[in-house]
Amino acid sequence: MKHAAVIRALALLVLFTITFNACKTKGSGETEPTEQELALEKLGGTWSLANGGSILVDGSDHSVSYTGFTATLAEGTYNTTNAGELFESSGTWIWLGESSTSFSLDDGKTITITDLTESRLVISFTHTGSGGIANGVAGAYVVTLTK
Repeated sequence: MKHAAVIRALALLVLFTITFNACKTKGSGETEPTEQELALEKLGGTWSLANGGSILVDGSDHSVSYTGFTATLAEGTYNTTNAGELFESSGTWIWLGESSTSFSLDDGKTITITDLTESRLVISFTHTGSGGIANGVAGAYVVTLTK
């Protein structure tokens, strides 16, 4: 009888230990960051055309038309300088679904991230410009930015 009680107690202890360990999350009670959270850590900050950045439209370099262009990104917001009519001077953005490679600006433009590191961002999108370089030539854009 005494052995049965000890065996039951040990079985409960093992069951409790397994259950407790199965419910643990990574680290000190925190869950693993999502792909969007990891991407946001890299996206946050000010990006520019300096140090190898460019703005290509249908494969042609139009960077000279955007001298001094910068984009500052934070969670759900952005600010730009010298973007002509390519981007608003400030606005909001949201991830598209669960993806960490595409988001939508408040003007309806869909942006695809084709490369993202702590120091390099490459995005692509289609722009329907209203004519002239300053307004943003209509076409398929590939924008390479650096921090």
